[in-house]
Amino acid sequence: MALAFNVYTVPLFVAAAISLVLLLVTLPQRGRPGAWPMIGFLGAIVVWTVSYGLMLGTGSPVQRLFWHNLRFVGPTLTTLAIFVFALEYTGRSELVTTRHVLLLAVVPILTNLLVWTNQFHHLVRATTTVVEPAGNVVRLAFTWGPWYYLHVVYSYLLAIGSMALFVEKFLRLGESTTAVKQARTMFYATIAPLFGNLVYLLGITEVDFAPFGFTLSAVLIVTAIAIYS
Repeated sequence: MALAFNVYTVPLFVAAAISLVLLLVTLPQRGRPGAWPMIGFLGAIVVWTVSYGLMLGTGSPVQRLFWHNLRFVGPTLTTLAIFVFALEYTGRSELVTTRHVLLLAVVPILTNLLVWTNQFHHLVRATTTVVEPAGNVVRLAFTWGPWYYLHVVYSYLLAIGSMALFVEKFLRLGESTTAVKQARTMFYATIAPLFGNLVYLLGITEVDFAPFGFTLSAVLIVTAIAIYS
């Protein structure tokens, strides 16, 4: 079925293009501390924004469900990647071991596996309903299962942990003015997507604005690294 562009899909594809450019700019810096988590962060945003745009742009419920499943790469991996980045950025690289990262990734990995196998257990989506009228941008409505809320709580804990690390960095005695400005910018960058997602979780809007917030986060973080490093 043909893709229909609307007021949400175009900005999402623009956000994807911005994130992709930032990813390509970051790739040559992969030898620097924190580069790999940032690459993972940007890659997850690209997958998220593209799949969400395709989800909202196609009229087929089956295709929408496929893209909805794929978009879970975004919320599950962005918060994990930014937390690992925050650990390295704040001088805690010794904690970023393969074992620790794998332990942190257990919930995100299981979430993605459960999303794709949801028809067998309904732990992520208890029910899925096709929304009428057919012209509605949001064509699928979900009743969330228990694992979805566990995923949300875990993601917010990682985001809050990242913010706490950035705050500790810019309040740390002996940091230069430049380092303080950089850490403060990263703190603001971490806040941005939480508000976009919160209005969605509270049912204020049917569209999740977190992908736009994470794109803004990516711009702020990469800019802060470029300007203040």
